[in-house]
Amino acid sequence: ILACLIVLPLLAIFIDYVAIIASFAAEAAGGTMTWTQYRLECLRYLRLADVVPATLKTVIFGFIVGVTGCFCGLDGSGGADSVGRAATRSVVVAILIVLLADVALVRIIQLVQG
Repeated sequence: ILACLIVLPLLAIFIDYVAIIASFAAEAAGGTMTWTQYRLECLRYLRLADVVPATLKTVIFGFIVGVTGCFCGLDGSGGADSVGRAATRSVVVAILIVLLADVALVRIIQLVQG
């Protein structure tokens, strides 16, 4: 669970950086902006109030994934077939809980921010 709490936000931050670099590559292929111009334009519209709540949500998602995996994994017994079913059930349940948590967290963040 601790590994999920740590790694999921780091993965989200890494993906954000890759997305910014890939979008600059697309801009460089078809546009006229330099890296400095592109970076300044990104920073102009990117607010800390948008980044922090989204990153903190990934900590909660990591907790949900870790707990769900442990809970469903402890139910697996009787061989590899049962472990496979437990893993599948864990993935399905975690996806549904993360989706519901995301809806709730978005609403909470909207209420807190304004």
